[in-house]
Amino acid sequence: AIVKIPSLKYLSLRFNEIGEKGAMLFANHSDFRYLDLAGNHIGIKGTIALAKLPLLTYLNLESNGVSDDGVFALASNNVLTHLYLRNNNIGGQSVTALAKKTNLTDLDLDFNHIGDQGAIALANNTNLRWLYLQNNHIGRTGLAALANNTTLIRLVTDGNDGLKQDGEEIVTTNDVHALKSDIVTSCSDKHPFT
Repeated sequence: AIVKIPSLKYLSLRFNEIGEKGAMLFANHSDFRYLDLAGNHIGIKGTIALAKLPLLTYLNLESNGVSDDGVFALASNNVLTHLYLRNNNIGGQSVTALAKKTNLTDLDLDFNHIGDQGAIALANNTNLRWLYLQNNHIGRTGLAALANNTTLIRLVTDGNDGLKQDGEEIVTTNDVHALKSDIVTSCSDKHPFT
């Protein structure tokens, strides 16, 4: 019934178990601009369907089993500006495809495994302003690449391999102050739109 409301453009149904079939129904409603479907077991097929929405600028698919195949589909979307894919078993190769998108300004990939490959690719994207990469197995090489991106406003990288060695901090906020803005290694105010 929700998808038949013609004026519906913004929808949040976090943790409602809509599943893959529910996502496919939402994908038939081409007027969506904002979808927050965190924790709904959407999976790869549901993600592929949602990636085709022509007006969607904000999409939160946190904890949905998106995986690399879903990210490759999302990389084909040219209108998404805010994308949240926290905790989705995503690796560096698919993130490399996503990093080429010039429309993305806000990206959350916390709790995935993008490693240095994904971090380096993202570091080369000069359109990203907010980037969340906690616990992604990023080493010193990836963190150094991210530190050289001068267009980021917020970068969150705590919990990555390159931050500590033998229990001691090896990369500090002062080390990455090449960013002309707010470098954050931990923060409580996650997303500006949620």
